[in-house]
Amino acid sequence: MDERRISFAVKDLSVDFNGFKAVNGMNLSVYKGELRVLLGANGAGKTTLMDLISGRTKSTGGKVLLNDKEITNWEEHLISRAGIGRKFQIPNVFKELTVRQNFLIADCKETRVLPNIVRGSHRELPDHIARVVELTELYDFLGTEAATLSHGQTQWLEIGMLLVQNPDIILLDEPTAGMTAHETRKTAEIITRLKGRHTILVVEHDMAFVRSICETITVMHHGQNLAEGTVTEIENSAEVQAAYLGSAGIGHA
Repeated sequence: MDERRISFAVKDLSVDFNGFKAVNGMNLSVYKGELRVLLGANGAGKTTLMDLISGRTKSTGGKVLLNDKEITNWEEHLISRAGIGRKFQIPNVFKELTVRQNFLIADCKETRVLPNIVRGSHRELPDHIARVVELTELYDFLGTEAATLSHGQTQWLEIGMLLVQNPDIILLDEPTAGMTAHETRKTAEIITRLKGRHTILVVEHDMAFVRSICETITVMHHGQNLAEGTVTEIENSAEVQAAYLGSAGIGHA
């Protein structure tokens, strides 16, 4: 029996869009401090599952549990406050502001003081933000407008903005999409350094990237949990091979 503490779980989770079950009785348990990768073909339900966990989409059946507490169909901002942070595939940063200002706004809990943050953003960064800046290697770009950053730097900025809020759980949807090989390697290094400190669920297609970060893979198929295991176990799984027969393999799922 596995005695590790479960960070979050979904139990028989489903959502029905006019008769189409994008997620259909999904079961998943992710342990505290674990880095879990979610694979599956387009339409398998991966992003929809993240939407359900983060509150972006409301379920029509089943449960979402955070530290054994049910949070099913809570509003997004309440789920965020409870400790679940979400990064979407397309970066969402304040492009007209500097990197420093983006970090300070991400750390702000009171919207009424945001104008003062923008005007006074020359001040020294708090230690917890400085550590994130070091992790993302954006120190030399603190005074740079986010709009001028490279694609990879923009992705790291958004990951950093999540980290300054210190969520217990981080949901990352295709964090390396559109990146160069160098940017992908650096992203793997950043995510690897977060293992143990945060519970992380990553949706990704790049199998080289998956191999560099992965502990356990969950494969979704038709909105359900098809298989779980290590990279080797998944690649050798008869169920996975049968489900993706005729495709270029799970690496393109």
